[in-house]
Amino acid sequence: MKFTPISKVFARSLLTAFVMIASLNSFLSFGNYFSDEVLKSVEKHSSDSQIQTDQAVTNGTATDQDGNTFAWKTFGDLDWALENAEVTHYNDGTEIPQNQELTSWKNQVIGSWCYVYGSTTHKFYNWYAVNGIYDNASLNDPSLRKQFAPSGWRVATWADIQNLGSYLSPNQTNSLMYPTLTEDIAKAMSSVNGWASSVTIDTPGNDPASNNESGFNAIANGYRVDVANTGTDTAANLQGFYGQGYYAVFWTSKEDDPLKSYNTYYSGKHLYQANPGYKWLGYSVRYVRDTNPSDTTPPTIYGDGAVSVDENQTAVFTYSASEDVTWTLSGVDNALFDIAHSTSPSGLVSYNSGELTFISAPDYEAPGDVGANNEYNVSLIATDSSGNFTNAPVTVTVTDVDEDNPVITGSE
Repeated sequence: MKFTPISKVFARSLLTAFVMIASLNSFLSFGNYFSDEVLKSVEKHSSDSQIQTDQAVTNGTATDQDGNTFAWKTFGDLDWALENAEVTHYNDGTEIPQNQELTSWKNQVIGSWCYVYGSTTHKFYNWYAVNGIYDNASLNDPSLRKQFAPSGWRVATWADIQNLGSYLSPNQTNSLMYPTLTEDIAKAMSSVNGWASSVTIDTPGNDPASNNESGFNAIANGYRVDVANTGTDTAANLQGFYGQGYYAVFWTSKEDDPLKSYNTYYSGKHLYQANPGYKWLGYSVRYVRDTNPSDTTPPTIYGDGAVSVDENQTAVFTYSASEDVTWTLSGVDNALFDIAHSTSPSGLVSYNSGELTFISAPDYEAPGDVGANNEYNVSLIATDSSGNFTNAPVTVTVTDVDEDNPVITGSE
């Protein structure tokens, strides 16, 4: 499915656009405070570009060095994590120290993490952590630095985020003005929850329930900068936490000149870039890896090819595959069935298993299969992240259940 912006707004004057650009970049880069009203007042140009979200390959799960499971999805030739990094150790097990206190956080020149204000799960990292700097020696010698990302993954580079923008907006040909990186994709990249309200259509804060068409799931955790001293600071602000509900901001790796980050904004339509002024700033982090085009082995499907189920129930069977897959259905009776990834009681999705169910409970006395003989024919299709697939035919036989109440006979 493709998302097409449904409206346009007139661009403001060049002066107004300049104010927005300067404000956004300074706000994210150097910790200077600019009123959100300044940014809210600026309407941003909308192009006719389309957002590319449809492809045969969908997603899977991976595990980081701390045992956390995260979902990922293929966008073009890259697999992107759909969840923010949550590690507290480098890839070799070396601990990344936590630092919640602002003064200490600002003075660090080694890797550190902190919880997002009010959270016990979501984390910000400084640039030093992203680049594996764990002591003074590794600060001065890049060859001594640790790997932040799990094996086979990396922290997204500037080239990676440009690649993602080009994939999601393949028809964009406009010459863009800084800080816009890619037009009209912020809503499709942003999560459905946690955004401040915006009156600007096609933005993350406007009708957020329709966000995240791409699945990227950028979360509005804000960022960590310096104390702004505006006179109206909250407890979060006094520890340097800003923009929660307004921004989703991410580091890129490598010591680019200048440093680079990318973000979506609650009332902005575009994916934006910024040039962080300090390496101690706290942002979210996403992993990425190259897809594996050399994989030509189709997945193996495990489970019964002939299943019997009682009438009046929807459950059929839970199948599994030899790797993470996308499940689809075919066959003459496929419209009567559904298949979905199974979910554990804790909410963890298993991407290699699929629960086959009837959409509506079958009735033995009124069979709905082609042939009307209570033998339903459906084929399970499992597709892996490289596009390889396996087709497994299944026959589901519906059996009769005694539905008559017992009759008691005899004299009184």
